[in-house]
Amino acid sequence: MTDAAHIALLDEDLDTRTMLSLALEARGHRVTEIDSGIRLVATLEIEQPDLLLVEPGVRWLDGVALVRALKRNPRFRDLPVLFVSDRRRPSALEAGYRAGVADYFIEPLHLGALLERVEEILGEWRHGRR
Repeated sequence: MTDAAHIALLDEDLDTRTMLSLALEARGHRVTEIDSGIRLVATLEIEQPDLLLVEPGVRWLDGVALVRALKRNPRFRDLPVLFVSDRRRPSALEAGYRAGVADYFIEPLHLGALLERVEEILGEWRHGRR
């Protein structure tokens, strides 16, 4: 496991947020749960998380456009973003990867695989910042 990180988790579904938060916190990470795109903006500015887990279909937010905007902003360019979604269409996955997501997990989730990928990405991100 990597050192504790701050993870921002954006999902409108309370059950999904709770499940992911508990699993990530059990690994020692601090999790900020976010239920709307508006709150995400404030979280990014104020709390500056180490990783962002996003449901790209949240109301009032285009997840792909969000990632593109983050990658254009020097302050957030290197922030790893993972999508967690029930969108299975190859075009949705392709759009996410083209925008710059680090990975794309399709619901229903294989929680163990997601947690391992989070740790891997955090390790790579920290190594790259040295």
